[in-house]
Amino acid sequence: MTPRALAWRTITASPARAVLAVAGVAIIGALLFDMLLLSRGLLLSFRDLLESAGYDVRVVASESFPVVRLPVPRASALAAQLEGLPEVQEVAVVRTDRANVTLDTSIPDQAFSPDRTQEEPTTGQRSSQDVTLVSVSSAAERRAWQVVRGRGLAEAASGLARPPLLVSRRLAKDLDLSPGSTVMVRVVLAG
Repeated sequence: MTPRALAWRTITASPARAVLAVAGVAIIGALLFDMLLLSRGLLLSFRDLLESAGYDVRVVASESFPVVRLPVPRASALAAQLEGLPEVQEVAVVRTDRANVTLDTSIPDQAFSPDRTQEEPTTGQRSSQDVTLVSVSSAAERRAWQVVRGRGLAEAASGLARPPLLVSRRLAKDLDLSPGSTVMVRVVLAG
């Protein structure tokens, strides 16, 4: 008996099984093709993301997961050396830390002025939230985020006694912040 005759005999003996087998092979083929298209799209999307962020090379201390990534020793000196290379257009230093942001409604804006000499007791209502504090060098500011209300860090820093702070929309909503609001930031040291 030839292979073709054997296949025909099997198909005619149980047509439901044959239809299910052909459908299964077709579905598997379609899924494989879909996964190929998905992986290609993912690569293109990731490339667009990296190009929009402007990073060609990232220097990190280890290849671990970003949450537990170690700090780069002497990062400022390394950034200065990299910036001195003729092939490098721009270097940005990004540092992340855990912090707690507290809004105290009883503290007036003058309470944080450099002229203030003594602590005054406050009795206002406090709102607090744990956040990730992202500190960037001036080269990274224009690529790290988009300011939707208020001013950027470089614009806001000139002539202010308090350092400026950019917050996410979610944090601004949660703490009812607006441009010019005063908050206390307490960095949580690891260890």
